[in-house]
Amino acid sequence: MKFPITINDLVTLQSGFSGKVVAFDDAFFVLESKDGKRERLALNAPERIKVNFNFPSLKDALFHASESAQFSHCEFCSVAKVYSYELLQKPLLAKLFPSREEIIFKGVIAYLSGDYSSACFHLLPQIDGVVNARLRDEKLLETTGYFPVWSDLHPNKNLVGKPCKNLTKAIIGAHDAGELSSYSHIYDWIKEENTEHLRILRNKLLHGDLTQVDEHDASIAIMMVQCIRHGG
Repeated sequence: MKFPITINDLVTLQSGFSGKVVAFDDAFFVLESKDGKRERLALNAPERIKVNFNFPSLKDALFHASESAQFSHCEFCSVAKVYSYELLQKPLLAKLFPSREEIIFKGVIAYLSGDYSSACFHLLPQIDGVVNARLRDEKLLETTGYFPVWSDLHPNKNLVGKPCKNLTKAIIGAHDAGELSSYSHIYDWIKEENTEHLRILRNKLLHGDLTQVDEHDASIAIMMVQCIRHGG
């Protein structure tokens, strides 16, 4: 076949069947008509076809991203997979993570490559640093010689003066601060179970016990990057 067919091209077969290319299956194009019927066309099919070309575009790229997300561990991981493609833009990362963008970029690449341990090793320490720095900028955390502590400005008086020992406590503290923190949304977006999972993951990484890393682990890190973006 001489035609460089791609996703979303409208193909009409000699039989009269007309549909868009929606997937590739082994040595076949998968075509789908407007009414949902599907046909397969061999890549080297001898029959004559007509193609209404749609050259590669952002829409096509998003389609491919969505298709790959279907093979993810769970719905949370699927969303993280789609979001991760957006994070391949170095100018965006440079804006969000000044002086950290190269490390974040390597973490995203590792995630998309299925190297989940490398993704976590690259992303989690940077996320930790960025979240704590923002809370200090917002005057909600104060630097000490050891762990930072929650300041007098924090509305939850039960936290004032207490140490913020890890990323999970920082996320919960930001949530309790409400509109005083631009990161107050993270806890609701990540969800309680993933916030706790993040604590365990972070501790294992810190103490050298992180030996088994799965897609869900790394997906939480990717979603944290997106949470930071939306708190900008």
